[in-house]
Amino acid sequence: MDRVICEVGWHGVVRVNVSKVMTRLWSPVTVVTSNFEGRVNGQVAVSISAASIVPDLPRVLVQIYKTNFSHGLISDSGVCTVNFLSPDQVEMIPVFGFVSGNEINKFDGIIYETGVTGCPILADTWGHFDIKIIDSMDAGDMTCFLGSVVAGIVDDSKEPLYWNQARRTLSPEQNDHWDELVRSQISISEKAMKF
Repeated sequence: MDRVICEVGWHGVVRVNVSKVMTRLWSPVTVVTSNFEGRVNGQVAVSISAASIVPDLPRVLVQIYKTNFSHGLISDSGVCTVNFLSPDQVEMIPVFGFVSGNEINKFDGIIYETGVTGCPILADTWGHFDIKIIDSMDAGDMTCFLGSVVAGIVDDSKEPLYWNQARRTLSPEQNDHWDELVRSQISISEKAMKF
């Protein structure tokens, strides 16, 4: 068993297969929805985390790549909704994760309501949070949005979908497509991460 997975030197991180650890840090699979001036979008995100232990001040971190169409909508509107998918919603991953909202309206044929933020709330999810962005941090290739939860609900009869479950359910072609998207994003991210 290797104890050292990563060494940090003066010139940065020397990579020693950290992917096994990094992939286990992902949150449940979510679709982050946004709305600005009537333009709605949704995107798959697996980097959502709690950012407060104070029950009366719930906050979350939402990480969105700058090249994603959703990034501009969230930045401009200051709001978003985090929809936590349930295990029976794997079919939402290709809809919201394989193509840009710049190219198509991802909500054609999708059942949703509008939350207090004006962003779409997907039907039959494990739950959702309506978020008001209160701060952000530039992470080079992405922005880490700190959001205050202004509304939300969880369906206790369901469970969240985790990425390892989704990968087992997606077809081999869909998994290959996802892997290609990730490789493409890594290439973009390597150029954007200046620090």
